[in-house]
Amino acid sequence: MVSARADIIDRTLELTDEEFNKEAEKLAADYPNLVKIGEIGRSREGRRITLLTVTEGSEEKPGYFVQGNIHSKELSSTSAGLYLVRRLCEDRRSCDILTKVVFYFVPRCNPDGADRMIREPGDERSGWQRPAPDSLTNVLEVCDVNGDGIIQRMRIPVKDGEFRPTERHPTCMVPADRTPDYKGPRYDIVEEGRLRNWDGKTGWRHGFRRRMDALDWNRDWPAGWKRGCWGAGDRPYSVPEVKLQGDWLHSHTNILAALALHNGYEMLLATGVEHADFKHLDTIGKVGENLVGVPYIATADVDMMEQGKKQAGRFEEWCYLELGILCFTIELGTRENSAGARTLDLLKERDAYTAPYAVCEEQTRNPGLKPAYGDWKKFHHPQFGDVELGGYNGVYFANPHPVYVRRNAEGAYRFLLYHASDILINGTGTVCGRK
Repeated sequence: MVSARADIIDRTLELTDEEFNKEAEKLAADYPNLVKIGEIGRSREGRRITLLTVTEGSEEKPGYFVQGNIHSKELSSTSAGLYLVRRLCEDRRSCDILTKVVFYFVPRCNPDGADRMIREPGDERSGWQRPAPDSLTNVLEVCDVNGDGIIQRMRIPVKDGEFRPTERHPTCMVPADRTPDYKGPRYDIVEEGRLRNWDGKTGWRHGFRRRMDALDWNRDWPAGWKRGCWGAGDRPYSVPEVKLQGDWLHSHTNILAALALHNGYEMLLATGVEHADFKHLDTIGKVGENLVGVPYIATADVDMMEQGKKQAGRFEEWCYLELGILCFTIELGTRENSAGARTLDLLKERDAYTAPYAVCEEQTRNPGLKPAYGDWKKFHHPQFGDVELGGYNGVYFANPHPVYVRRNAEGAYRFLLYHASDILINGTGTVCGRK
């Protein structure tokens, strides 16, 4: 029987920065000879970027790094990281891995963004690149306009609107131009928010400016960075917190492997960079597929399935190209997965607005669920007039049901032990080594 504290996963959506650090400090207090709490630095808002060092005896041994919650809304990766720490400590008597390996956990790389998404659930990827200049008028700022504590979408009735409701589920929307003979209501869809520096007269489609400068911190790593890749910022290491982590990893030359925890469609990801170690990486991935219980896919293959959108500046590629170590990513799943949708089907889906069918139908059966894709409700917007609020909520969509996260976190634990044993202890398939 697994005795690790699974309740931390039940509280995923409650772990503010304060609560997260209380849990981290409790781990250090419960296992003072195994867990040491520290930090790799401070966030831009002054929060501690917490580091948990987990080992038995001296830290002068091969190291394994685990990263979580680099994306603000992917909160399950924080609770899964804490779960893994406790599992390592509880298993120390039956497994001697802590005598041979030092594990470094940064369960919440992005404490500012995660705290925002706990307090006001929305759809923040990693944070904003910069505030809009005060000189700009009519800038759409994402915010909770109706005071219900969450941020969803606004659909605005427009005669020639881009979207229409579907027959299968009225909450879901599809591009209206796919059915030119459609005569029903049409809508434009935009993030819930209001116009900053409103000129008092501009309404929908009349000169408003949409904020498109959102950052994706997992496109900010220098190796393979590419200008123009969505979320990449102005330059590599444009995000101070990412540079802090990169500098810290460079300074710890004992680290020989890494694992990143995310909340995308459930899968085990490996770098798509061509390299001499691909055969061994592929072997680890195929074993990991069975251990975690999710599909194993190279990132290059994901790019091809997602309409050929080649991404760059990822942590996995940086680990290999910059540090010479193998890094895998475990995507812990989304609400779509826990509603029954299969990852391989979702990756092949060409229409982002039809994918939530499973989520909407599940919510109809279980109205007590958080509204990952909520019903549309009428609202009189002070600037746009009569609109409807509802649709997609990023936090509730990104984080599957706790029972589902526990299952995949336990799979991640099995993979962690296997990967650490293979690369760090047995020495098989040694990669090119730290640079």
